[in-house]
Amino acid sequence: MGYKVHSINGQMGEVELPVGGSTSWDDVTGKPTEFPPADHTHAATDVASGALAIARIPTGTSATTVALGNHTHAGLTADAAAGTASIRTLGTGATQAAAGNHTHAGLLTGSASAVADATDEPSAVTQLNALLAVLRSRGVIGGA
Repeated sequence: MGYKVHSINGQMGEVELPVGGSTSWDDVTGKPTEFPPADHTHAATDVASGALAIARIPTGTSATTVALGNHTHAGLTADAAAGTASIRTLGTGATQAAAGNHTHAGLLTGSASAVADATDEPSAVTQLNALLAVLRSRGVIGGA
């Protein structure tokens, strides 16, 4: 026994619907004759997730395009930009930026002697003075 529908979306006429079970593909009406269906497009605002092929993204140098990762700025070389606030060449000069793996020679190099915990005020003062002397000798702090 099924259900009888008298209208669907304003369409009139009785249709008997079976209860449960499955429908044969041959019994489905209104399906496309070819799969996949014909090529079509969607507005970019309709795409909620996924990845786009780079060929689909408008690339270039105008205000309505996206710059590729290998783009350059005409007339602006690293050497020409050295000394500016935003772009610097790598190096050790006053107008150059240091590389991320740079080091400071003589600063906190080597190892320090083991120091026991202070047990009273005089030993704390002695150990603090020894630490200050090491920091001064390595250029971490100044003064005498």
